[in-house]
Amino acid sequence: MPESLVKPILKKDATDSAEFSSSRYKKVWFDSVAINYHKMILGDNPAVSDGAPVTIGWDAHEVEVVDVDCFEATRPKAKKLSSLKLAVEDRAAILLQNGYTIKQLAKTLQQVEEIQRQRAQSCEMSKWDRLNEFAESSGKIFRKMAKLTPAVASRPSKKTNPAA
Repeated sequence: MPESLVKPILKKDATDSAEFSSSRYKKVWFDSVAINYHKMILGDNPAVSDGAPVTIGWDAHEVEVVDVDCFEATRPKAKKLSSLKLAVEDRAAILLQNGYTIKQLAKTLQQVEEIQRQRAQSCEMSKWDRLNEFAESSGKIFRKMAKLTPAVASRPSKKTNPAA
């Protein structure tokens, strides 16, 4: 990064004296915002709803330093999360523009679908495991009840005692 872009981001207050710094409330101001631009790359997150996943690379290929007031005045308003999702076609176009081949996208898509299938199967198995556990615990209760039932039936009742 060029030296001209590197500068402190904290503003110093004119009242930065021992009296001010020992006060109960401290204040911080930011002078600038550093915006890092990253290359969009083929991802590996199997939580993608459809198509090949996209993520950002580790290294920033460009850094833009902007005055914080200018940034706040020009930044777009907050969007709904659903509007931030990229369509399958858009993700594929971005990846193809960044040098990936259709073969690479197809291979990643196969891997993602396999992981999604395994996760769905795992969730389904856990439902069956819970059902089996319930059946086993219910069976133990019924076996205990079956053991008690003959003992209760063989006891003489008070009404059948002729001496009473």
